[in-house]
Amino acid sequence: MVRIGRMFIVLAFALNLVMCSIVVTANSIQINIGDYFVIGKYQDKPIVWRCIGDDDNGKLLISDKILDYKPFNYSAEGAMYTNTAWEHSLVRTWLNSAAESGQIQWAGGLNTTNYDSMAGFISSRNFTQAERNLMKPVTQWTMLDDPHLNLSTNGLTKPYSTVKSYTPGSESPQNSTLPKATYYGIEEIPNIYYGAAYQLQDVVFLIDEMQLYHMWERFGTVAADCTEYAAQIPLSYKSYRSVYWMRTPNARAFSENGYGASSRVPDFSYGIRPAFYLNETAIGDVTGSGTADHPYILMQNLDYISVLKDGQSVSFDVAPVIENDRVLVPFRAIFEAFGAEVGWNGDTSTVTATTKNTTLTLRIGCDEMTVNGETVTLDVPPQLVDDRTLVPIRAMSEGLGANVQWDDANKTVIITSK
Repeated sequence: MVRIGRMFIVLAFALNLVMCSIVVTANSIQINIGDYFVIGKYQDKPIVWRCIGDDDNGKLLISDKILDYKPFNYSAEGAMYTNTAWEHSLVRTWLNSAAESGQIQWAGGLNTTNYDSMAGFISSRNFTQAERNLMKPVTQWTMLDDPHLNLSTNGLTKPYSTVKSYTPGSESPQNSTLPKATYYGIEEIPNIYYGAAYQLQDVVFLIDEMQLYHMWERFGTVAADCTEYAAQIPLSYKSYRSVYWMRTPNARAFSENGYGASSRVPDFSYGIRPAFYLNETAIGDVTGSGTADHPYILMQNLDYISVLKDGQSVSFDVAPVIENDRVLVPFRAIFEAFGAEVGWNGDTSTVTATTKNTTLTLRIGCDEMTVNGETVTLDVPPQLVDDRTLVPIRAMSEGLGANVQWDDANKTVIITSK
């Protein structure tokens, strides 16, 4: 069980991945796949999310409506942007940014027209820190397109394609020489969704084909209406209200229960329907009934401690704890947030983190750590909690060259790289 203020929840995971349950024993509330939540706002209107899955990353929530219409990417010169990769897209940067208006750090070489003055999607304009804590950073497989096949780490070297076949004819009234493409149906996705891929970490993201398939399988539809705000956005002649982007290169979803290819052309805008995985350790009291008319509203666990590394949330499989006024966190997640190579010696109960310039070593129960061979005395030693090794976050962060602050009002550790 997980402590939630004065209540406890029991997490029930169905073996067939169809049920998604949280049971609050105090009032017998149970949340299932298909139930609705209100978390955050967009354009000053509450965002309604729906639970559409439960997999290795946890409970998957997607916005019930298309929130906005945006180009996936622009090139600096304004021509068709050939880099269709999710990793470098404007959409991905915007969705994962908590920066305020005009402060988003964009990738080099991109034309950020229509994006420059915007605040990040998860900025304080849309989400409180407590609401952001409900979003769990996760690592997922992401398909690669032709220019990026060399990045593949899954052993495959061919790009995934949404196209089943080409036939004579034309899809384009402007160019009669183009062949007509036939796309795979949603029901075919489990058999054909493979290709070169690698892993990326996101807090907020667009769904891929398999997540789309599971949504269709469970609900019989992938359709989404747009919000009142989104309905007022003018679209180019090739953009459609019923279509929303996916993170797979050259793919988009159709609200008419289909999906297909899409050129990432600068003036083409399709729907933004974000998704995220629920951070269950941050959940506190729950109100509502989980229906579309009365969605669940999740309160943050009053005992929950959040960690921000250079403005990005760090997720842990075991919640951080306070021991003798010092915050301890699971070692692997925090060291990996620093980009460190992590080692564990079970014989000596020793943790090692290695970066380009620093090697740091800690041992369970020992109040000393070494930083590049020099001994540093700890206020509290590393310890085991629920079979996880927890380390003092301030000492190890400073040992790796970062500044650390404690926001007592929000129970948040703020780590800033020097």
